[in-house]
Amino acid sequence: IFGFGGDLLNISMNVQAVGVEKLQKRSIMNNFHGIFSIGFMLGAFTGGFIAKANISTELHLSSIGIIDFLLAVSCFSFLLTKDDKPKEPQPIFAIPDKSLVILGVICFCGMLSEGAIADWSVIYYKKLMSNPQGFATAGFTSFSILMVVGRLAGDKLVLKYGISKTLIFNNLLLCIGMAIVLFFQNQIIAIIGFAITGLGISTIVPLIYSECGHSKTMSPGIALAAISTVGISGFLLGPVIIGFISEASSLRFALGLLILLGMVGAWFSRKVA
Repeated sequence: IFGFGGDLLNISMNVQAVGVEKLQKRSIMNNFHGIFSIGFMLGAFTGGFIAKANISTELHLSSIGIIDFLLAVSCFSFLLTKDDKPKEPQPIFAIPDKSLVILGVICFCGMLSEGAIADWSVIYYKKLMSNPQGFATAGFTSFSILMVVGRLAGDKLVLKYGISKTLIFNNLLLCIGMAIVLFFQNQIIAIIGFAITGLGISTIVPLIYSECGHSKTMSPGIALAAISTVGISGFLLGPVIIGFISEASSLRFALGLLILLGMVGAWFSRKVA
């Protein structure tokens, strides 16, 4: 139930962001996702602090739930109330049409890579680089920080270079970052590589969501729901696929898949208008 509600919230938030973009007549989706990433990091930090304070899980989650509910209610009156819709009736469930398939492929590659980094970067540090426990999260931390930086700066890049060039650039950064991580078995260099990877992945999903929300053939809600389904499937499958490949060969070889995904994403980004 929590996951179901979370995905509905994810789609609704992005539809609202698309609506605000149309009012502002400029790209601001990356800033919204940047703020989301900041909230994600603050949530992780707060959760760790609460756990160390020996506060019970029940009190922890119920308190956060109440705070979230009160914030949601206080913001409700400021939300946009209308979703731009084509004149034709829209289906409840929809598969992306041909104009959205390319965006779906790029989104799938980006979210699969993000899911793989989220679940396997710490293990890569601990097992392949023999890092002490306290240092094992350094790669993922650098990844997360640069993802926030990339998202906060992403809208300016789109305004200057356009969505296609920005997507190509970010997918190539994903390739370069992972190549550095995997080919140079050095702790500091690997941290830099993960940071570059985070910078590369940062704007891929926000830009895809923004482009889908401006679809001329589907309403923003339907288009985003369809692409979100594709993207989330990549996020969920990524860690599993990496696990199977690493079991058959090695984790280092398995994470090399992300370089291939970056190349695929860059190739398809050439076709984005």
